[in-house]
Amino acid sequence: MFENLCIDVTNEGMKLDKIFLAKVLLEKFPPSWSEYRNHLKHKKRDMPFQELISHMRTEEANRLKGKDKKIIPNSSTNANLIEIAIQKTPQAYLVKSDDVIADVVVEANLIANDWVLDTRASRYLCAKIEMFQDFEEVVDEDTVYMRNSATAGITGKGKVSLKLTFGKTLALSNVLYAPTLLCNLVSATLLNKAGLKLICEADKVVLSCSGEFVGKGYLSGGLFLLNVDSFIKKNGSTSAFIIESLDVWHGRLGHVNVASIKRVRALSIIPDLSTSEFSKCPICLEAKFTKKPCNTVTIRQSNLLDLIHTDLADFKNTRSKGGKNNYITLTKDCSRYTRVYLLRSKNEAEEIFIKFKNEVENQLDKKIKRTRSDRGGEYGSESLIDFCERNGIIHETSAPYLPQQNGIFERKNRSLKNMMNVMLLSSSLPDEMWGETI
Repeated sequence: MFENLCIDVTNEGMKLDKIFLAKVLLEKFPPSWSEYRNHLKHKKRDMPFQELISHMRTEEANRLKGKDKKIIPNSSTNANLIEIAIQKTPQAYLVKSDDVIADVVVEANLIANDWVLDTRASRYLCAKIEMFQDFEEVVDEDTVYMRNSATAGITGKGKVSLKLTFGKTLALSNVLYAPTLLCNLVSATLLNKAGLKLICEADKVVLSCSGEFVGKGYLSGGLFLLNVDSFIKKNGSTSAFIIESLDVWHGRLGHVNVASIKRVRALSIIPDLSTSEFSKCPICLEAKFTKKPCNTVTIRQSNLLDLIHTDLADFKNTRSKGGKNNYITLTKDCSRYTRVYLLRSKNEAEEIFIKFKNEVENQLDKKIKRTRSDRGGEYGSESLIDFCERNGIIHETSAPYLPQQNGIFERKNRSLKNMMNVMLLSSSLPDEMWGETI
């Protein structure tokens, strides 16, 4: 009726989201379908409406067939088998070789993508060859014997890596390939030997390793199915281990570099990491981006007034006791000798430069040939430009937002501010006395 109602609403021209319809239908399941509902709700991929309807019909047909079945527990310690009163279709797979490989109840509604957690299996079994990372055919085939004496061969073995829904990867080695099985088996015994802890409660199973959460599964049809997102297709003793993503620990450790993470891993502080999927971190590219450093200039002018570095600065935007707001520095490139003048405003920079030029040229009997400053505007007046042209002085300016090109006066300003800070703090004087300290 629900499906017919949705069709009627759609025919009236109303658009209904298929995922939303599937979720509504899931909530309407009767109590007897609670396990099946929980299994579907905890799948990572949302199931569309029509696909859910198809799954429901299959499940309902299986339940109707199962009403005529009678389950008789087997008292044997080596097997949990199902005896069928009417039908003689096999419902349990007993895998044999030199020792018992696996003995597990298999429901008819399982599919080959499901991974069943089996506490009685002594090996891993996989029914799909495309899930194997590494695969090799076996020379002497082992055999799977079923209750009706039918057999199915184990044709190969290899490694399978399962990507769990919470980001961890479960790598299984020496997995046997049995193509006729209805589902895949994960041995709880081997997981336990590999250091994983399994806790079954409230219709779910939780996997952890060294106190850290790994993954979980849910009860469905009387079996615990692991929540597997996908399998990793890439190119052992029997074992299982957890592969953590390098990206995960890169974020946990504050986006440190890969070499540091590997050093921490070598100390066994963090678990095994998979470096094959690591890519450039976009957050690091945005947060740690820096400019390429400029090359240090080692050539210095040989004559005293060949090049003068100049800049204008202030001290914490504070007016000095004498009413000065800024100071200007003029540094000789040859000797690094520096003159400092205090200014009430930036407009006085032109007057100070002319005063400095007249004094040093007269004292040294030399001419200023070049000056270098940033694009602050203090030397941008038309009158100062005309003055430099009349006196043959070349005025050089650095590129915008690149103080590295004029590092001489930038470093001089920093040294002067450090000196002012130290003297003011040591003498407990207020910031207004910066003019007197300089």
